[in-house]
Amino acid sequence: MPYSTIYHFGILNSIAHNNWIKAISGRMKSDISYSVKLTYNNFPWPENPTDKQKEAVEKAVQTILDTRAQFPKSSLADLYDPNTMPPALVKAHQVLDKSVDLCYRNQPFS
Repeated sequence: MPYSTIYHFGILNSIAHNNWIKAISGRMKSDISYSVKLTYNNFPWPENPTDKQKEAVEKAVQTILDTRAQFPKSSLADLYDPNTMPPALVKAHQVLDKSVDLCYRNQPFS
């Protein structure tokens, strides 16, 4: 997406977008096939997030990036292995997910 911001990066890295991908995207064998026309263009972006909500998403993303930087010898595959994901990274993603949820409505999704 041209002119993307860290806010957009946050939305695309949220559990909300990941759940959308799993529900909407096609598959090739067991791998997800992310399509610009089907998956990305139809994703329901938050309609009118406030500046405060956007800032919360941006802050959460920066925390994720800072946490990843604490593990310079680890690949993304290493960092996101469900059995060994660093607790600080898990927490950072939980904060991002809550921040993104609050861009959609006043209460986080369950």
